[in-house]
Amino acid sequence: TIENALNRENITKREYSILKILIKKQTIQSADIKHLFPWKFASEISRNIRELKNKKMISPINENSRKYRLNFTNNYLIRWIIKSLRDNNFLSLED
Repeated sequence: TIENALNRENITKREYSILKILIKKQTIQSADIKHLFPWKFASEISRNIRELKNKKMISPINENSRKYRLNFTNNYLIRWIIKSLRDNNFLSLED
């Protein structure tokens, strides 16, 4: 589903890479994605995380936590999840 969002340019390649890791691990922190951006400073990686939080794609697992989980309130993500569920006959929604 995030592949669809990437193909439709709803998310960037950077966001796709981070979300892909998050989907596999279920929770992430900045150290988990550092290898994606070895040339960036820690503050720049934190900025990438903040951008995903601002877009409501991720949220902290607890208040003031620096570990994050996928947030399903984002329209782009939920749209593709629902489409994937429907395409695989897990949902029967009328158009």
